[in-house]
Amino acid sequence: MTTHETLEEARQAATEHGNKIRSIIEIEHETHGRCYIKALGTLAALQDAIRRSGKGLPGVTNLVAEHPVKAPEQVEAERVAYLRDNTRCERCGVKVDGNTAYSQQEWSRFGGRRIKVVAHYCEPCTAILQALATSGESYAKSDW
Repeated sequence: MTTHETLEEARQAATEHGNKIRSIIEIEHETHGRCYIKALGTLAALQDAIRRSGKGLPGVTNLVAEHPVKAPEQVEAERVAYLRDNTRCERCGVKVDGNTAYSQQEWSRFGGRRIKVVAHYCEPCTAILQALATSGESYAKSDW
């Protein structure tokens, strides 16, 4: 078991293994003190495996916390890049920047769960939608 002194060091080592590492576990070690290890599963799964085996991990006195492999800043940067590169207008299909484009959100049922659905629109389609909303006319989606 390789231990890492800092969370950033553990995250860097986890990215070298591709997508196999699912979480970083913060532990208290007998000789290294508080440090971090890479795990293929979650903290709950590791605790369950240790409890079932009855042996524990050698040198580990306590499992403290679970941390994601990616830093919150990295996750946010990936989300922004994805919205910028992969968003299209719901009405006409033109590529738009999902971070700045007009969008509407609603909740929908999918597979027995409620999910948030977001529709993005380009500037001309936004103007049409706003004109329809202020006119008070009833319209079907096919009328767009």
